[in-house]
Amino acid sequence: MKRAGVVLIVIAIAGLCNSCDSGGKSGSSRKRGTSEVEDARDDLYLSIFSEDRGVVVVGGKRGYIDKSGRIVIRPRFDKAWHFQEGVAEVAIGKKLGYIDRTGKVVIHPRFDWALPFCEGVAWVKNNGLWGFIDKKGSWIVRPKYKDMSARFADGLAGVRVDGKWGYIDKKGAIAITPTYDKARMFTQGLAAVRKGGHWGYIDSKGDTRIPFRFTEAWWFQKDPPYALVKVPVEQGSLLGGDVYVFIDRSDRIVMRPPPGGIPYDGFSDGVMPATDVKTNKYGFINAKGKWAIPPRFDLVRGFSEGLGRVHIAGKWGYIDTKGNFVIEPRFEEAQSFNEGIAPVLHRGRAGYIDRSGKFIWKEPESGGKKETATKATEKGD
Repeated sequence: MKRAGVVLIVIAIAGLCNSCDSGGKSGSSRKRGTSEVEDARDDLYLSIFSEDRGVVVVGGKRGYIDKSGRIVIRPRFDKAWHFQEGVAEVAIGKKLGYIDRTGKVVIHPRFDWALPFCEGVAWVKNNGLWGFIDKKGSWIVRPKYKDMSARFADGLAGVRVDGKWGYIDKKGAIAITPTYDKARMFTQGLAAVRKGGHWGYIDSKGDTRIPFRFTEAWWFQKDPPYALVKVPVEQGSLLGGDVYVFIDRSDRIVMRPPPGGIPYDGFSDGVMPATDVKTNKYGFINAKGKWAIPPRFDLVRGFSEGLGRVHIAGKWGYIDTKGNFVIEPRFEEAQSFNEGIAPVLHRGRAGYIDRSGKFIWKEPESGGKKETATKATEKGD
């Protein structure tokens, strides 16, 4: 079980690279405003291909390519991240700002840290405190929070005030009074919050919709519209020994994992990653709680665009929803496909591959020190 917990943390960090739409998309959870998030976003192979742009490193600077592998934004930034809502965070020196898809700076770099825009607003950090801005770079709320949820969802974002979590709206007004020990993002109109040692669910008005009776609880997904919860041991024994179960919005248990199976991440393409505690192997379960792809891998991550990432014999590859390899394991690291492109790390060099496994771009052998980079057309054996 401990290993599964580690996987949940890893997926949460990787989720920072995904879109604002959290409806069951792989890796859609987001770690709160912590240094782990900032560190995780600093690796090239974690930057998803988005809005026909992908981050590349050439000559020690970062720029962007399009789907053809052609550099469309000249590498001139010290750091750069994926596009979301038409803009991307970039660093010039030690300060972060935002550019548009042409490479034009639209919000001058003046922040110590910055996160992607979601629902038209973005969290930014100065002097150890978080505030948020609009698309013009104007302050909506000046920095005053030490801890917050990494993005807005359903118009609300979690903030911690005097040691307790609550929610603010996009005008910065307190929407739900901070009274909770922990708080997750809103999805499907509900948010998991912890109070008095147990988790339950509240609505956007702060009213309790599902009682506080779980030892852990995660977000509701779109398809299927379930939430993963961890039932206390005494309740689990009454349920036939299950600890992890899925509930619907009316608090009915609608699904149980297979015996020994611990699910994590979220459903995507009809399946969800899970580990088998008996064999310590990983596979995927379906919405009926059955093994759709038997646990035979060393680690797995969620599906995206019909392909799932699996780790075996020290390498990452991609399988289809039947468990067949589409791209053989040969990468040290691999991220989700988005817009038909996936970031990978191969023989120490970051790059982007298409669905056939062919590189559209690969980091120069010098580690990005060359002045130019050519389109990669090799298959990366």
